[in-house]
Amino acid sequence: FTIGSACKKGDIHYTPSNLKDVEEDVIRFWSDENRKNVRCEGFLEHNGVEQLVIKWEYTDDMPNENLRGTTGEVLQYIPELGRGEWVAKTMEDAKQMAMDFCRGIS
Repeated sequence: FTIGSACKKGDIHYTPSNLKDVEEDVIRFWSDENRKNVRCEGFLEHNGVEQLVIKWEYTDDMPNENLRGTTGEVLQYIPELGRGEWVAKTMEDAKQMAMDFCRGIS
């Protein structure tokens, strides 16, 4: 990472800056060819922590035949909010971006 490096939605080092971005990021994470209509259905407190309720329907060609046509659900932890999309303007910014990347892959 260097001056001019960018952090965009979908990058491993991207950290959403608000709850709308968190929802979009989580929906993007859970979306794939075997899940349709991935959506956030609000918040639920679980073990004293507010989490997003994410639901989807499994497709009719899902490899696991037992899941075909059923609904899946997960409680998703709401991460600490960050910068969202941004560009490194200094070497300190570039170092921070590298640290964010390392945290994202661990």
